[in-house]
Amino acid sequence: NPLVFFWKDGMSLSYPPYQMVQAAAEYQSSMFQATKWLKLLRGQVDIRAIAHVMGFRLAEASKSSGREIARALRLPIRDDLAAELRAIIGHRTTLRFVFSESDPGEALLRTGAGRAVDRLAQRGALQIRRLDACDHAFSLAWMHDALWESVRDGLAAT
Repeated sequence: NPLVFFWKDGMSLSYPPYQMVQAAAEYQSSMFQATKWLKLLRGQVDIRAIAHVMGFRLAEASKSSGREIARALRLPIRDDLAAELRAIIGHRTTLRFVFSESDPGEALLRTGAGRAVDRLAQRGALQIRRLDACDHAFSLAWMHDALWESVRDGLAAT
């Protein structure tokens, strides 16, 4: 789970990264909806919340770019998800991530590991599977079945 890959005691849960990613995705999809703009013009939207989310996402994008530069220069990075993924794969392990369609985990994975995700995927060392119409918890029986089918497919491929 990329959200808690580098969890530290005392980290705040008041604005967890996954909620920021979800909110940013919702705002992005709302940009082209006239009803959302009307709510904004009527003052029915919490502008501070939007600014907070967008500020967080800009900071994350900036941090991610800085990490990519450090990786290119082969500088050590503390809590580097890309290095952790490469280390796991170095033990002849293929990674398979399974996300529900609206799960922010993939965005968190890509933010944390950067270009390493696509590079490892191109080598066949990392796979990402998206399960349509499922929620994050795979809460319904048919979602369990889809998840287990994905796990079985991944194990059969090894």
